[in-house]
Amino acid sequence: MGFEWKSMLEEHDIKWVRFVWADLGNRIRGEAIHIDAIDSVASSGPAFTEGLMGLMLLWDHVAPESGLSPVGQVWARPDWSTLRLPPYLPGHAEVMTDFVTRDGAPWACSPRVFLKRMIEKLAERGMEMVASFENEFHLVIQGEDGSIQPCDHSNYACIEGLNAHRELLDELAETLIAQGIFVQACHAEAGHGQVEMVIRHRDVLGAADQQLVFRETAREISERHGKTATFLPVVFEKFAGTGCHVHFSINRDGENLIPDLEQPHLLSETGRRFLSGVLYHLPALMGIVAPINNSYRRLQPGMWNGTIQCWGYDNKEAPLRVPTSLEPPSPTNIELKTNDQAANPYLTLGAIIAAGLHGLEEDLPLPASTDVDPNVLTDEDLAEQGLSVLPRDLTTSLNNLEADVTLMEAMGPVLSKAYLGVKRCELQEQEGWPFEAEVNWLLTAF
Repeated sequence: MGFEWKSMLEEHDIKWVRFVWADLGNRIRGEAIHIDAIDSVASSGPAFTEGLMGLMLLWDHVAPESGLSPVGQVWARPDWSTLRLPPYLPGHAEVMTDFVTRDGAPWACSPRVFLKRMIEKLAERGMEMVASFENEFHLVIQGEDGSIQPCDHSNYACIEGLNAHRELLDELAETLIAQGIFVQACHAEAGHGQVEMVIRHRDVLGAADQQLVFRETAREISERHGKTATFLPVVFEKFAGTGCHVHFSINRDGENLIPDLEQPHLLSETGRRFLSGVLYHLPALMGIVAPINNSYRRLQPGMWNGTIQCWGYDNKEAPLRVPTSLEPPSPTNIELKTNDQAANPYLTLGAIIAAGLHGLEEDLPLPASTDVDPNVLTDEDLAEQGLSVLPRDLTTSLNNLEADVTLMEAMGPVLSKAYLGVKRCELQEQEGWPFEAEVNWLLTAF
């Protein structure tokens, strides 16, 4: 542990350091180490059973088909460059972790390790990714009868939605900024009690780390205002669901490789090839970016999420949208709309890189930009244009993921087996649940 970090802890009278990670179900977990014991774990991190990455969303027992068990030990090695001081936790600091094995090697089942490995693969081509997320969430309260109710009844971009939560959103933004997160914009979303706060893009590992910070901070600040912030994809059946759109671009030596500099407002050849890989693998990616039953309640035609395997310039109903700008360089990024907050951000971004690399390396098909609402296309139209409907259930998405050689090889046998095992076990445990039970159980999981 560098002297500067020790000085930082001493300067702020820190008593506890929390070692934090996100598991395969995207639960944020961690352990607090007292400052008097920090030297003993400063290099290695605290030890845990390998089975912790096989835990399911609602039950702290290891999924039988995950390949993991209570036998064996790994260490949550701190990445001290991520040390932060959450303003709402006086006396506590937090640091992100990468899991390592006894010999100090990166543990293959760690999502953050997976993303770092994909970053290295991209770097072999002299490239790096930057990314950002659009964070949507519902603000709810529990009624006297136990029902879950939205905290306002505004609609998309209505000013009353912002007014209803002004003090909460002000405090949330300031608390994020204090933790080094650049806040860009905020508006009321389409669902009642739903807001969106956009944070600025940054290097892809930092973007994933920020997601954990955002979620934790939003939950804490909302609780202080007597409200519950939930990132569950669908809380109210009649209202819009909650997504977590991903924006990403590819750089080389600081130059954005997405725009075609000769033809403004069009993708470059590199941008097209990277997009072709993500589009090609999208049916399998759905097993990662839409990872729970509840995710598919959101992914419905006409709900601005994308249900047809297509892409389009400025097309809000395409799952892969290429947004343009008024002035060149344009476009500067690609947006994946099917991702939600049940998805582990390290797995999401790592899988996007793996899919995009396949597009860079192989001549994969890229259909023409879809310039109409894809939901109006008939089956004949889809066939003629080489388009298809995306999976409408998690079972199909997980089967697609397992059959996808590129993504399975990128994840590796340990991580892929554990992930599929956890997700399929969760599916089995939740089989037959009515919507109300699903929401009650999962409301505070994300």
